[in-house]
Amino acid sequence: MELGITFKDIPFYLPTFMDFRGRVYSYVHYLSYQGVDVAQSLFEFAEGCILNDTNIDVVYHYFANLAGKKRLTINNKIKWAKSFVRIILRCAWIKKQYHIY
Repeated sequence: MELGITFKDIPFYLPTFMDFRGRVYSYVHYLSYQGVDVAQSLFEFAEGCILNDTNIDVVYHYFANLAGKKRLTINNKIKWAKSFVRIILRCAWIKKQYHIY
């Protein structure tokens, strides 16, 4: 946590490497975007982007992977994630409409 406070508002780079499977890993283990949840929560990427119809699919793909849908094709992951997000939003709308908390 102290290291995160030290680097607050200071852009920095993390050295990474790629293994034989094409997976990217960080050399730094104590503060990494691939580390534990607390470490991940300290990161804010310096150059963000606005989500549009093209790059939102990357988010859907990642969401499907997190949900354990790793064996689906990329297109099927995106379809699954979109339908699941619709279900979540519908549930949230119903809760808001009927004041269910």
